[in-house]
Amino acid sequence: NEILLTYIDTTSERYLAYARLLKLSKFDGKVSLIGEAQLNSTISSYSSFKYDIVDGKYTAYIDAFSGDTQMLTEVIYWDNENGKLIAPFFNSDVGIPPKTLRSLRIPSTDINFDTVIEIPLTVPIEGGKVFDSLNEKNTPIYLVNWSVFTLNGLELIKRTYCNLADSYMLNFPDAWLGKVTINYDITERICEFFIYDAKTKEKKDELFSIKAFPADNFQVSLLDEYTQFLSTSAFTYAYKISESAFSFGVTDEFVRNQFGTLSFQPIK
Repeated sequence: NEILLTYIDTTSERYLAYARLLKLSKFDGKVSLIGEAQLNSTISSYSSFKYDIVDGKYTAYIDAFSGDTQMLTEVIYWDNENGKLIAPFFNSDVGIPPKTLRSLRIPSTDINFDTVIEIPLTVPIEGGKVFDSLNEKNTPIYLVNWSVFTLNGLELIKRTYCNLADSYMLNFPDAWLGKVTINYDITERICEFFIYDAKTKEKKDELFSIKAFPADNFQVSLLDEYTQFLSTSAFTYAYKISESAFSFGVTDEFVRNQFGTLSFQPIK
């Protein structure tokens, strides 16, 4: 009999956002406000609501847009002991970015199919570059740290590279941090993984690459040195492994096992 809604107050000089919990009386049908929590004011609009149970508390995950390119996730739960609606990520200091603010429009989702919702947090990969034909673009490449909410904070579950344009992701081992970087060619749809020297900030040998072929014009003759391993209605995927890859534990089996198509729909 409870209703959770969000509200953006645009009448003040600085926009204010709230979550409100309403209760519908089963006796007279009246609606009363039983809880309110302030949310991050950087929100421009809301995208979706999801629900989960966290430490016995009914918890809402609200994905929201922040500006033209970013997203964040608000987490809200009811505190039975104090009779309050809690938004643990709210910070009244507008100068501090919201904890779940991310640079990719990826929704919160159950990324590993364990029935628990994960929140995606983005961090730029050191040395990562995006290319359009032969021109380098000033576009960072991000890793996604999928994290679960607990009453003690966010807990990292897995780290991935998500290629939204080509609809796939690849698990990124902890041992690769600061040692492996990524280059992505938008035109050719080739993602290359290189050994990276964090001290000199230089990429070294290529480890492997993944190429996505649009399904509507794919032909086996286009593979060249690549090995085809997966096809969907949108893409055929292929990989190529270099001799340097084995020292990093990269094998055919590794690529196939760590690769996956997106289980969520990217938001444009």
